[in-house]
Amino acid sequence: MEAELQAPSRSIAYVLVVAMLQGLLLWWVIRTQNLGIWPGNTHAWHATLLSLAVILAPVIYGLTPWTHGVRAWGIVALIAALAVVSSWHFGSHELPPGAALWPSNVPPFALLLVQVLVLFHALPFIQIYLIQGRWRCGYDLLFSRTWQNALQLGLAALFTSIFWALLMLWAELFKMIGLPFAQVLLTQIPGYSLIVLALGFGVGFYLVGSADRLLAVLRQQVLSLLKWLVPVAALILVAFAIALLLRTPALLAEHRHVIRAVWLLWLVIVSIYLLNAAYQDGSVATPYPVLLGRLLRWTTPLLVVLSAMAAYDLWVRVTAYGLTTSRVWAVVVTATTFAYSIGYALASRRANPWMAPIGRANVWLALLVIATLSLTLSPVLYPERLAARSQAARLARSSGVAGPADFMALRFDFGDYGYQKLKSLAADKATPESIRKGAQLALQVNDRQARGKFSYTTVPESAIAMVLEAIPAGAQIDDALRRKIQEKGAGIIARVAIDPGDDPHDVASPAAYTKNKPGLACVTDDPCPVVFVDLDNDGQVEAVVFRGTQAEVFQKQFAEWQEVGSAFRPAYAATTPQELLSQLRKGGFQAVERHWKMLKIGRELLRLELPEEPQRRGKSSPLERPVPQGIEIQPPALHPADGRE
Repeated sequence: MEAELQAPSRSIAYVLVVAMLQGLLLWWVIRTQNLGIWPGNTHAWHATLLSLAVILAPVIYGLTPWTHGVRAWGIVALIAALAVVSSWHFGSHELPPGAALWPSNVPPFALLLVQVLVLFHALPFIQIYLIQGRWRCGYDLLFSRTWQNALQLGLAALFTSIFWALLMLWAELFKMIGLPFAQVLLTQIPGYSLIVLALGFGVGFYLVGSADRLLAVLRQQVLSLLKWLVPVAALILVAFAIALLLRTPALLAEHRHVIRAVWLLWLVIVSIYLLNAAYQDGSVATPYPVLLGRLLRWTTPLLVVLSAMAAYDLWVRVTAYGLTTSRVWAVVVTATTFAYSIGYALASRRANPWMAPIGRANVWLALLVIATLSLTLSPVLYPERLAARSQAARLARSSGVAGPADFMALRFDFGDYGYQKLKSLAADKATPESIRKGAQLALQVNDRQARGKFSYTTVPESAIAMVLEAIPAGAQIDDALRRKIQEKGAGIIARVAIDPGDDPHDVASPAAYTKNKPGLACVTDDPCPVVFVDLDNDGQVEAVVFRGTQAEVFQKQFAEWQEVGSAFRPAYAATTPQELLSQLRKGGFQAVERHWKMLKIGRELLRLELPEEPQRRGKSSPLERPVPQGIEIQPPALHPADGRE
């Protein structure tokens, strides 16, 4: 096998030149982004050049043994062209029109991650083609090249990290004796550190790749150790599958689940990787004793059961709430995992050699992964396009349940595709009037930071029975305040009911959601208290609205009520909505002054981490004083810069 994998001699000259060019390109792209000049101020150009700077160098390193020939450079040119096309599409559609370059100056990691995954799966096929002169290959060659590439990347990254740590140690030592030139060179000269890191990674990749036999021994040792975790994973798989099958009838009847698809998928994926560690390249006919190997084979079809349950979980959520970007990726991962599960279940029928068809299945499944991930970089399976289309269709047929998060998601979360779908909803006469109005208002929100202030909802007041009780007795809730509270409540219910996030119950309506949330429905038998109390000593009362475990503070500003902050209940206060309401009705609440003053230096307001009540000399300890009864309501937090509310 090793003879078949021998490649032409390597040359470090290519590595040094490519590493230097990579460092310079990275420095230039990042510098222009920080300065706000071309190409760093253009989405498409920035994504394209950054992608080329990141992925081309490792590709050339992987093909260095064959760079004396024309075919290798032709393949590099083809990969560069495909990277340009996919990156340009990403940069042109990932962000809505008028958006800043990348939120918080974060590079397009989503694009880079997918491109790296595609190339990691595709590069072994390319290397085998350059070795053999044909594309068709056996799994033994694919296995060896894939593991060699993975170990080279990992060890090169480790080499670079240690190399950089030594340079920083050198800089600190020289700084200690009054010679800071090294630290200035590494940390203050723009681009120098990037060039050094690129050179370190390139040299590390070259040195590691020169020790093929060492990599083969390291691979064998790692996999021989991991294969003994397969029985542990199989035991977990069997135990959980039995428990899940026993619970399935009840779960289907209740139309709910007790575990997220992500945990099911993690169990399946880990099991698949461990089975690969046991199989390796298929050269060992019996990696386990006969009885243990037979038991492990029999447990493998359970992977299909768990994958199917994960697919069902995902189908329920997508059917109820539509696609989002994360759910599109969840569909891709689930479909790929399900395909692997079926392939391995079919392979488990072969008793001797042990699960021999795994090799053939892995080759075809690797090609499936390459094709699927490549399509996600194109308009065909682009996650933002699919999510925008799904959410827009869901809004267009909405029957009164649409909250602020729906409109803001199309405005900001799905890039240009979401923005165009929002414009279509706003202009389409066939769209329900309430949805069309919401889309028109959402298009007027131009700042991503202002999305939290968007409160438009189509949830009718009748869908959320908000019964409010003014406290103390005799206080009045005017129409303006009631409307503000109603808008806030409708927004919360609509937002969570449409996308419940981590809530363990899948629900499809505000009524179903509030039924499972005591104190949030604000019904006749369980009203939401509105406490009127002066929190800022200005002689005017503020309104604190308690809704379940959360609360909001409203203040009257220029004859209009505005939400200015939030309140909380400490641990010693009432623990249930009913007990809370009872305490408030008895008058068991007060506005408590801060025990510690705040320190302001110039315009900077320091946040002091101090005990709730200071211990003064000659006075009793705070622990000896009685705990105040009732509800302690904190005023809105002050701005850290100038102390504004």
